[in-house]
Amino acid sequence: NGSDGKIMPTDNLTRAQMAAVINRAFGAQSKADIKGFTNVPTGAWYYDEMAKAVQMKTFQGSGNKLDPTSAITREQAFVVMARALKLEKTDEEPSGFSDLGDISSWARQEVFSMIEAGYIKGSNGKIYPKATITRAEFAQLMDNLIKQYITEAGEYTEVLEGNIMINVPDVVLKGVKVTGDLIIGDGVGDGDVTLDSVEVTGRLLVRGGGEDTIIIKGDSNIQKIVIARVDGVVRVYNQTGQEIGEVIVDGSDDVVLVGFFGHVELLADNVDVYALLATLSGSNILGENSQIILPEVDDRVSIRSVSIVGDTDLPFSTISAIVSPSDATVQYKWLISDTLNGEYVILEGETSATLEIIPDDIGKFIKVEARGTGDYRRIRTSDPVVIGFGGFDLAK
Repeated sequence: NGSDGKIMPTDNLTRAQMAAVINRAFGAQSKADIKGFTNVPTGAWYYDEMAKAVQMKTFQGSGNKLDPTSAITREQAFVVMARALKLEKTDEEPSGFSDLGDISSWARQEVFSMIEAGYIKGSNGKIYPKATITRAEFAQLMDNLIKQYITEAGEYTEVLEGNIMINVPDVVLKGVKVTGDLIIGDGVGDGDVTLDSVEVTGRLLVRGGGEDTIIIKGDSNIQKIVIARVDGVVRVYNQTGQEIGEVIVDGSDDVVLVGFFGHVELLADNVDVYALLATLSGSNILGENSQIILPEVDDRVSIRSVSIVGDTDLPFSTISAIVSPSDATVQYKWLISDTLNGEYVILEGETSATLEIIPDDIGKFIKVEARGTGDYRRIRTSDPVVIGFGGFDLAK
């Protein structure tokens, strides 16, 4: 959007600015709790944008820092886009660039995947991974990635060539050919998208959509589906009567499949794929504590989620675990860590739904694990909460 009427194309792009652009492109609305990151002031214009980016899992930070005002490097920008697009990581080094050895070890797989997908062009046989990226260069990268945004509900019978982004609910694509990826963005939320006689030459990437639902019908031809929603259950309903897709599940919430599907690969941890009304040609489970639920396998109800509520600012106050479904029978385990992404250890003897904060907890991070018992199954873990500070801004 620029500032003071200026676009400033030669200015370096900051991490917060990139987060804001990606959030808007994908229609992201859900926010993570980022109180544990110590350099994101609550009053800053970018606080909500960084919270959305962390929820999208495009930004992960380093330690307890997100560095929102720092200029983003090219390799960092490429990694963020690879995460947003859920590109498959690769160790295979592409040809055609002489400075691939300059890529940081943590970024290599994602940068390679961006090159392999044709999104990074480089200059003079180099990609300059450690250099900063200007606003103009990033605008060009975004143009390489997404050729059309569908931002209003309605029926569409024509689309441009290239990757297409749908970031609002209640959209129908009818009789179109997508020559690239079709992205159902986070902005679809719990809403519906219908694909009626739609051919997708690339992937169908599902980042949004609710339990009712992503509908595929008519003569649709979709050979690869990546389901990666991070903030709610999504259902993909194949009404074509024909087998579609290789399905890759790599989000952080459960998935419901209805209809005929090809091979299903479950990469994500702590995710259930419900295929009670589906026929699969095969499956493979790589994620920890994840499963594909088929008819007659298990009639127990899954624990959907667990969260922590209560006053986390004062010693001797009590916080509580809230589980969904609310009537589920569970065993609780409380865990504590010195840092947000550090090693969490069990708080011995704390097995009830509530926990009293003690002075030694101040400045630490606590989360709770709920394990289903009886008629309930699955283990769910809450997001961590930071204890103490009396509401003071951790960034000051």
